[in-house]
Amino acid sequence: VTIGLGDKRRYSATEKQAKKKAKETVSAIALQELETDIQHEESKPVKELSQVFSAQLTIFDSSDAATWEMFWKNPPKIVGIDTEGNQTSPPILAQISTDDYTILEVSKHNTISTNLQRLLDDDNIIK
Repeated sequence: VTIGLGDKRRYSATEKQAKKKAKETVSAIALQELETDIQHEESKPVKELSQVFSAQLTIFDSSDAATWEMFWKNPPKIVGIDTEGNQTSPPILAQISTDDYTILEVSKHNTISTNLQRLLDDDNIIK
């Protein structure tokens, strides 16, 4: 297998070595292309989270029925949903954020709650 970029950096290798080198080459090209953007982002002043988010974040536990009652009484138009876990199993934790608060849901028995499923199925709420 011969790999390389243009006329330079060409060499022959086993298939395993070639795959590894190809990944390295693609990564190097991507970083090279992003260099200007990276420098721009890294030149920005560092800010504390409290400077960006001045109000304290309110967090609710999804296992408390009152949390979802509050949510469905006045459902937001938009929510942000993030999950934590690994890529080979259902999420361990789901975070549902509105402008005003965040709901944390811990996965039980590799399932999501009825309320979270309802939220995901609700086409009137942008996710």
